[in-house]
Amino acid sequence: MPEDLETRLRRELQAWAAEAPPPQAVSVRDDAAAPDVPVKRIRPTWLLPAIAACLVFLVAGATVGGIALVRHLAHTQPTAPSSVTSPPSPSGPPPSVSPTGPHNSATTPTSSPTRPSGAVGPAGGPVPAGFTVHDLTFVSDEAGWALGTAPCPNRPCTSLVRTTDGGRHWVGLRPPVVGLVGVDDCSSACVSNVRFATPVIGYLFGPQVFYLTTDGGTTWQRQAGGAAALEIGDGNVLRVPSGDGQACFPGCPVSGWRTVLALSSAQVGSDTGVQLSRSSGHAYLQVYGHVSGGASQAHSALYASADGGLNWASRGEPCPQISSGEIDASALSSASDQSVTVLCTQRSGSASFVAVSTDGGRTFQPGKLLPNLETQVGSASSSTVFAIGSVGGRESLVRSVDRGLTWNVVAQSGPMTAAAAPRSGFLGFESPTTGRWVSVSDPRTVWTTRDGGATWVSYTFPT
Repeated sequence: MPEDLETRLRRELQAWAAEAPPPQAVSVRDDAAAPDVPVKRIRPTWLLPAIAACLVFLVAGATVGGIALVRHLAHTQPTAPSSVTSPPSPSGPPPSVSPTGPHNSATTPTSSPTRPSGAVGPAGGPVPAGFTVHDLTFVSDEAGWALGTAPCPNRPCTSLVRTTDGGRHWVGLRPPVVGLVGVDDCSSACVSNVRFATPVIGYLFGPQVFYLTTDGGTTWQRQAGGAAALEIGDGNVLRVPSGDGQACFPGCPVSGWRTVLALSSAQVGSDTGVQLSRSSGHAYLQVYGHVSGGASQAHSALYASADGGLNWASRGEPCPQISSGEIDASALSSASDQSVTVLCTQRSGSASFVAVSTDGGRTFQPGKLLPNLETQVGSASSSTVFAIGSVGGRESLVRSVDRGLTWNVVAQSGPMTAAAAPRSGFLGFESPTTGRWVSVSDPRTVWTTRDGGATWVSYTFPT
């Protein structure tokens, strides 16, 4: 009797998982010299890291062989790079581009920007024509960076741009010559994300590569290992690096990374990825399970820290099982009021809901079950949460001010199509009032809110 489709899919996915290369580890980088004040998500106030700590995930094949949280308390400068990229700064004036598309508030300037007095980092040059965004990072409401790509004669065409006025104007910077995940052939190494801790200290990383800059992006130093996720706050950096079957990534003992948390494969099961989120002393790590691997392995697992990543507790599957059939977490977000929000999706069917916790991830309050929600969630506070869905055939940003019980459309992008994959878009808040959204359907446009998500203004990069 021929095997049915579900059995075949399970068998093929399990075979693929067994042959997958060694993946991730999680790491934390710490700074004892940081001021003892609350730090909002992606808005750290710390100085050049002198103390390192790591949270490390170890995966053998596609099965987690161990998860280790590592921390270093020795006062050291960043280790000597294995390679340094020092390109000349781009020349020419920065472009002056007015936002395009629908506007819900505020008029943006059309004149060329001037470099702010006391600005830190390279001056920058033109933004490459046709630039599309793959990831965003902000160290304040005004200072941010976008990682992406643009057409160029010789690949890779990975590009980096920066704003010092909240996204009204952008200038181009030169990243290392490296591919971009989802765009280039990544048989060697590609970057997937960018994070900055201060106007001069930043990280470019991917599963097999990790770069550090200490001069605002003028030069980049290749570091050991790679990273699947990295988030900054509370005077430290939490990192999920790629492992090689050891207790940490290559160079760990030399660079000072130490293990402080370990989870066995029996505790975690078979994972499909990890996500980090943090704010105001709280940090959350979500491990997503293989839905095809059977009920015992499909659930996600949430881990929570209330002391900036020093100590962690298991919270299990965060999604309330409010309907028949399994419900799994598919996205994670945290807010500056120490709340954490997850997007929960039915394993069979297309309905999802958001669930909010205000007690460190111990319990979650479910919202209303809705169809057509995508795998993104954002939160400005415990009551004001966001999701992405299809409304009228268009990719739409929807907002709830009652923890997901009722929703309103606050911005709309292009048509919902599968052609936009493998990009997953961006949705995040650097404060309770200021947030950014980049849709999957229109990666050339950055949406910004400054009133907690009630209204949004769009900026579209030139073609």
